[in-house]
Amino acid sequence: INLTTKVTLASPKVCQITPSQGGDCSDSTNGVGVTIPPSALGTGTTAATVTVKQTNTRQQTAGTKPVGNGFEFIATDSSGNSISTFNSSVTLEFTQTAAALSATGITTKTKADAVKITLWAETIKDYEVLATTVDYLDSNNALVSAPSEDLSNVTNIRFKALTTHF
Repeated sequence: INLTTKVTLASPKVCQITPSQGGDCSDSTNGVGVTIPPSALGTGTTAATVTVKQTNTRQQTAGTKPVGNGFEFIATDSSGNSISTFNSSVTLEFTQTAAALSATGITTKTKADAVKITLWAETIKDYEVLATTVDYLDSNNALVSAPSEDLSNVTNIRFKALTTHF
């Protein structure tokens, strides 16, 4: 017997970014984005395409427990060739509500501080853990300078990490 649940995923966010100028590709509905500095994708002046695609295909390993939906980041040059490594680091950013994180068991600042952005590495069949910074935000998305341990003065939590590849 196979039990299935229908899951509706958001449409991919597709952005055109000129490599020599860099830019942002953000999906505010899903709280995910990537910031690409000038020349990280190359030095061309013809737009590259960056796609942020929600996925529910995530691997749980002995050392990781994915939270929420996963996202696939895809970059291609103007000829459609994949760009998987970058000339400089790009910033990945994920913002979740404190309530959504609480539903997954992340109910304290200590637990939120321990969350890490990871990238699946097919070569090792495991996640690469990225150094992750955590910002605590109020209902206006302004930084909370002194978040309480129980997160009662926090509305959203933003996780950011740098990577040189997708």
